[in-house]
Amino acid sequence: MALRGNWLLGWGSFNPMKFPLSLFLCTALATPAGAADWTLPAANQGAWVPGTNIGVPGGIDQYLAGGANDRAVTGTVVNMDIAGGADNTGVTDCQPAIAAAITAASGATVLDFPAGTYLLDSGYIYSLYKDNITIRGAGVGVTTFHVSTTNPIFLFSAPGTMDQNPRTITGTKTKGTATLTIGSVSGYTVGKRVLISYENETDTTRIQSGASLTWTSAGFPKRRAVLADITAVGADSITIDPPLPDDATYLTLTCGTNASDSRTEGWGFEDFSVTFDTAQHTTQFVDMDSAGRSWFHNLDFEDWSKKTDSGSCIKMTKAYQCEVRKCRGNAVIDTGVGSDGFVETVNTTSCLFIDNIIVGQWGSGFYDSGNAVNNAWAYNYRDFPASSLSQRLISFHDAHPSLNILEGNVGPFIQADGYHGSASQQTFYRNYVYGPTVALGRMNRNNVIAGNVIGEDGTTDGGLSLGNPNNGNGAADGFAGPTGLSDQEGELDYTQPGYGVGGGSINTYVIQPEDISEGDFWQDWEITATLTTRTSDLVGVFTVAGGDWFTGSSLTGGNVLRPTVWWNSKASSMVQGYVTAVSGNQVTCTWTSGVLPSVSTAVLMYPGAAGWQERDLDVGATLTKVENYHSLASGTGSLQNGTADTLPDSMMYASKPAFFGSLAWPPVNPNSPTFSAEIIPAGYRALNETDPPSGGAAITTGSLSIGGALTIGN
Repeated sequence: MALRGNWLLGWGSFNPMKFPLSLFLCTALATPAGAADWTLPAANQGAWVPGTNIGVPGGIDQYLAGGANDRAVTGTVVNMDIAGGADNTGVTDCQPAIAAAITAASGATVLDFPAGTYLLDSGYIYSLYKDNITIRGAGVGVTTFHVSTTNPIFLFSAPGTMDQNPRTITGTKTKGTATLTIGSVSGYTVGKRVLISYENETDTTRIQSGASLTWTSAGFPKRRAVLADITAVGADSITIDPPLPDDATYLTLTCGTNASDSRTEGWGFEDFSVTFDTAQHTTQFVDMDSAGRSWFHNLDFEDWSKKTDSGSCIKMTKAYQCEVRKCRGNAVIDTGVGSDGFVETVNTTSCLFIDNIIVGQWGSGFYDSGNAVNNAWAYNYRDFPASSLSQRLISFHDAHPSLNILEGNVGPFIQADGYHGSASQQTFYRNYVYGPTVALGRMNRNNVIAGNVIGEDGTTDGGLSLGNPNNGNGAADGFAGPTGLSDQEGELDYTQPGYGVGGGSINTYVIQPEDISEGDFWQDWEITATLTTRTSDLVGVFTVAGGDWFTGSSLTGGNVLRPTVWWNSKASSMVQGYVTAVSGNQVTCTWTSGVLPSVSTAVLMYPGAAGWQERDLDVGATLTKVENYHSLASGTGSLQNGTADTLPDSMMYASKPAFFGSLAWPPVNPNSPTFSAEIIPAGYRALNETDPPSGGAAITTGSLSIGGALTIGN
């Protein structure tokens, strides 16, 4: 027996649906005799055991129909048929009946919807802070909710921001610390949920030494945070579950709570289909805020048509130990507007997204809007519409996702773009990325890419895209990389002016030795300035000591600078203004709301997402790459960054999970790659419309067509 990785487990179990009971477990996983397991770097190790640390504790099977804790047996069943006030013919709006049933619910309740179609054309069914309610259908394609409204449908009322009763944490703040010294414990009680916030890492010396920087394009402070429950309260301390996911020895660490402990726990959405009106539909079917230990299982979302520039079928904000399993999302019409993905996440901790199918014209199947910590996206399938080369399985778009794992997924493109902020210590393990690349944009630090198959031999080149800026202003000029440790000398770069930016040129620039130097921070890094002239509350001239400033955009269609200014130790700010004039180090900015400080005030300035346009060479310098197979469109690919150690089958499971049936385990093997979607249950289900056979020998898988060759570029 040997320990795989560092396996810091013990991030929570509960009974019933409320309070974690255990704090630390240690799991030993079997290792073949004589073999040495490769292990994750300690700083990257999360707590990713399904049903123990991530997803609903104990697993959701216990709550499904026929499960040991099925609420139809342990609680109350409300029959949502015509007699119960819900029209199942699709003619009359069912919102009033569902809202009334939730209002009347007391204790564990199943709202049971028999076969039929249930019209929802007014929206806003509130959770009312009720716990342990299941919305259950009779099966996909049997029970159908039809949505014909622009309003969200199920709306979880938020109990407000988690910045009340703020405390500064002192004493030990290392990774894995569960008991935190906070001084006064007034307002902190067992069972209350807290938000633990990390100070941004901006210390130049530590960053040059390889610490994971924390950065946002608008300078927002404390962009790393984790949700936790209080399990014990001492005289001057609290014990939390999960413990600290990362070290904060050199950083200020704070915790806060909601003004009240009102939140929503233990909701389930099970066994139904959702269709959307072709003329109008909601921006979210479920908008879940401040929920814990809730789940979505065996749901089919059909005909999403991206009517607005944002929206998702499921949105989860400040979600803790929630789960999306065996669901399907289909977007059928690409209208030219963006969307926030089939599932959008914001400030999530210890959630599990597993065995789902995403098909059609989603920009991203899963879309993270920031601050995802210790979540797992595992064994999901994303198809690749031939009409677009921009489809992603998952996109991390805002600061600061960290310590998440992507394992065993099959999809075309995985991206952490660095557009609005940084990310760190994420693990991409045994995925089959049959499209062109795994792309880690600027400000990504200390990630792991191991055991993946990237691209498909004879069809797509498979590689890594590292450190690219967003090219929003056309001034992608130069390189940054504070450690000076980059090994990218001699590689092609597509971001320099005149070498492919804006004009469609296929020319490239070769990175030179002089482009790599220690201490090379971005021109726009932590810009200091003084307010020199104050024309009005909204217009000021700043004398700046750094930055690459311009008015408008030097690239047609590109982004303009949107400066944010902070003062008073970042207690005050003016957010997202415009640069209206530049003369030497004198920069004039205008805002549409707010009040500027007095003349001579020292400030920090951040130019917005269109700033920081240098190529970030430290993304590659801090990246751990181990045994990935890279395909070639022209023929057979190759294994790169090989190791003599044995890669563990999984970073999440000790053995093959039951839902894999007769499929091979592990599904992704870079030493013997299989170019097929059917290697995981979701892919098999998507192509065969049935689950893989249970038990027996591994089945033979077919090939996957993805609609033509791709090239890697920027």
